[in-house]
Amino acid sequence: MRLSEFNIKALDADIIEDDTEDRGDDNLITALTFLRNKSRDQHLNPKVRVDSLINMVKNTGADLFNLDSLTNSFKQNEAVKSLIKDIKDDEQGVKYVFLKTFSDDDVEEEPAIAYGTKQDNPDKVVSQMADRALKT
Repeated sequence: MRLSEFNIKALDADIIEDDTEDRGDDNLITALTFLRNKSRDQHLNPKVRVDSLINMVKNTGADLFNLDSLTNSFKQNEAVKSLIKDIKDDEQGVKYVFLKTFSDDDVEEEPAIAYGTKQDNPDKVVSQMADRALKT
């Protein structure tokens, strides 16, 4: 079979890959999520040095990950944008990735239960269930 007999256009669709895999976005998201969760209830401004984050991502298998990959991921990937607040230098000129805290999330918490409802007093609910069971 000759190359001209292959449907090259159909092969192109199968061969084309998203550069986020090569860039290491999945590994970056995993590392950022881990770091963000680790700092959850410590009342810290979560930040990590860029060189440390790059090494962490490289150790997870994304050998080609670098500063350009990080900045491109931050600009183009919505999942990465939802985890990173900013990438900037501190007072000493060391570049840091500032992570979003959980208070930065736009997620609304569930409304509080009104005082005096059944959900507020589980003993009352159990007592009422036991009374109904005894009646039958």
